[in-house]
Amino acid sequence: MIITKGSTPTIVFLLVSTADAVSGVEDAQNLKVTVSQNGSAFTAVANPVAQIGGGWYKVVMSPEETGVDGPLIVRASADGTYEWRDIHQVYTPETPQVSLDAADMDRIADHVLRRDFAQASESQSGDPKQFRSLLGAVAKAVNRVELDGRTLKIYEADDQTVLGSQRVAVNNNPPAITELDTN
Repeated sequence: MIITKGSTPTIVFLLVSTADAVSGVEDAQNLKVTVSQNGSAFTAVANPVAQIGGGWYKVVMSPEETGVDGPLIVRASADGTYEWRDIHQVYTPETPQVSLDAADMDRIADHVLRRDFAQASESQSGDPKQFRSLLGAVAKAVNRVELDGRTLKIYEADDQTVLGSQRVAVNNNPPAITELDTN
């Protein structure tokens, strides 16, 4: 399991009887659960272990037990059981969680909708500018568009530089234009 640093995940484990190597042991005696953080010495878990049933048990890790990045080794044993062992990975998320309320989301949407085409076009953020994009579609709606023979040219905000073009298929009978194909 991948565990977020400082979280409190529930670890579930099965204690198997040494008598037949198959049966789960209920009401285990001298039950002991220990953890090792990133290769440190094993220490007993802080929280109590609860029996689920059929030899299954669970324990909730404390924030201190998941407080170190790296491997988290968990061991569980009891009288007459094989030792259960598992390894998990504790990590610190690289990107902080951002929570936006409705007003913040509205302000972002309004900013996007009102953004000047030229500013968006010249921005270095995001992918390289290309005609087959939402920005290209906006260019066709707000910038100069020219029909040159059988080619529709869509211009940048300067009305001089061609951003992209579309092939125009025509029909001699109305309707004359039957297709626009983006290059």
